[in-house]
Amino acid sequence: MQYADIFDLVETSQTDCLNQKDEHPWQAMLKAGDDDRYCESNVDEQLLLNIGFRERVKIKSIIIKAPADREDEFPQDVKLFINKRLGFGDVESEKPAQTFELEPEDVAEGRELATNFVRFQSVTNLSVFVERNHGGADTTIINRIQIIGCPIAGTNMNELKKVG
Repeated sequence: MQYADIFDLVETSQTDCLNQKDEHPWQAMLKAGDDDRYCESNVDEQLLLNIGFRERVKIKSIIIKAPADREDEFPQDVKLFINKRLGFGDVESEKPAQTFELEPEDVAEGRELATNFVRFQSVTNLSVFVERNHGGADTTIINRIQIIGCPIAGTNMNELKKVG
């Protein structure tokens, strides 16, 4: 089975981010390639990205990268939730599928963070909650989130045509 960046399986109409600055939206971090754009939190350091997929996917790992010169704004405590669209009120009561405590090097270098693969076998929605950043700065910055995985062989409901 071939694992790769599954950006092309993201359903943008089912994706949103809570507490993002209008001038630095989620589209700047969830993208196909590397560039200088970034997503920045708005009123505090927390960000909640809900990602919808066009079809069920398996997620092997995730990469979270930020601009190297902004270490105090790097995400530190990140929780992943699967198959639920969450708001900030939900993240305290829901049990995350996985939690990461990121070191600055993980974010600066864009290290691949392995998921607990058994839990990430049939994902239709991934919520990425940044609870705290590294330096206690007012905002958190993420340059790119890359999801490594593969589609689950099956029917893509978006490709079905009405007959008759």
